[in-house]
Amino acid sequence: FAPCTLEAWIRTTGDKRQQFIIGSDVPNFYGIGIGIKNNSPIVETIRGGFDIASPIRPGEWTHLAAVYGPKETTLFLNGKKLGVG
Repeated sequence: FAPCTLEAWIRTTGDKRQQFIIGSDVPNFYGIGIGIKNNSPIVETIRGGFDIASPIRPGEWTHLAAVYGPKETTLFLNGKKLGVG
C-alpha cells in the first residue's frame, strides 16, 4: 500500500450524520482511506486509524490528503499537517 497519497476536495453540509470516505478496504484487514466523520477529518491505515478534532467548515470546499509512507501516515487539511500516525 505504501508509499501512496490519497486526496480529495470535499464540501460538507455541516450535518454530523453525513460522512464521506474514499479509499480501499481489504476483507478481514484494514484498508487505507480518508474521510469526514462528525465534521472532522479521519484517516484509516493498515494498523488502525486516527481522527483529528479539527472541524470542517460547512459549505466550503476543503482539501483533505493523507500521505502513506512505509512507517507512518501523515494527514493534511488544506495543506496544513494535522497529525502523524
